[in-house]
Amino acid sequence: MLFEPTWISSPEHLAQFEQIYAQAGWIRCALGAYRLPPGFPHIQMPHGILGRRPVVPIVMFSQGRLKIEAQTIEFEAQNLAAPHGALRMGLRTEWTWAIAARDLISVESYERPAPVLRYYATPFVRVRTRHPDPLLRDFLVCVGGYGPSMARVRQQSAELCAALQSLAKT
Repeated sequence: MLFEPTWISSPEHLAQFEQIYAQAGWIRCALGAYRLPPGFPHIQMPHGILGRRPVVPIVMFSQGRLKIEAQTIEFEAQNLAAPHGALRMGLRTEWTWAIAARDLISVESYERPAPVLRYYATPFVRVRTRHPDPLLRDFLVCVGGYGPSMARVRQQSAELCAALQSLAKT
């Protein structure tokens, strides 16, 4: 099974994402004037006011293609275009990995409230593994998408969760 685009995140990344929103206040949110830690993934919008290009933090630190085979999960990062001429910055774009089914510890749904609108709550799947890379021992994955595509994102992320849970049982 192939899932594309997929977003990769972590519980720690989402906590930092939520903290950025909580500290911004509504004026900074409206202007895209978030205070981002160095290197935090974000979208840089193409147009702003007063010559400043707004930035918006994002919930993932990588995006790409996730393939579920008979006994493995494989991920290949891709530098996919952002909507409306915006630029995605700070993402891991040179990242590939594979996890054997025998290294899966648990797979469960993981949804946090969206910091702005409930409609945009991202339906992540939490995956815990025995992988040697610390980033892959406890990570989040979902099918990516924006705006009116959230119904599709929820449906395909549920399919992704079911496929990963099935693989974890093998």
